[in-house]
Amino acid sequence: MSEYADVTRITSSTTISADPAVLIGLLIATDGSNSPTVVAYNDVDGATAANRVTPPVVASATSQEFVGFMPSMPIRCRTGLHVTIATIGSGEVMVLWRPM
Repeated sequence: MSEYADVTRITSSTTISADPAVLIGLLIATDGSNSPTVVAYNDVDGATAANRVTPPVVASATSQEFVGFMPSMPIRCRTGLHVTIATIGSGEVMVLWRPM
C-alpha cells in the first residue's frame, strides 16, 4: 500500500477522481459564519445516497474540524471519488486521497 496522500483543496462540490481512489480524510476550514456540510461518495457525481462513504459531516461555523480515516483503514472508492459541499461560504475543504 502506498504511503502518500494527494491533497486537493475545494470550495464547491467536485469530482476528485473519475478513476478508482482511496479517501484518507477531510479537513474542513470554516469561514466563521457558515456551518458547511460535507459528504464523500464512491461515484463521480454525488447523486446517489447509497454511494455515500461518509456520513454528512457538519462543521461548526466558528472552528476547524478534522474528519480523518486511519491510513491502515482507507476507504476505497472503486467507481471514483466525489465530495459534495453545502453552505461553505468562503471556507474550504482539503481532501486527502490517493489513486488506487
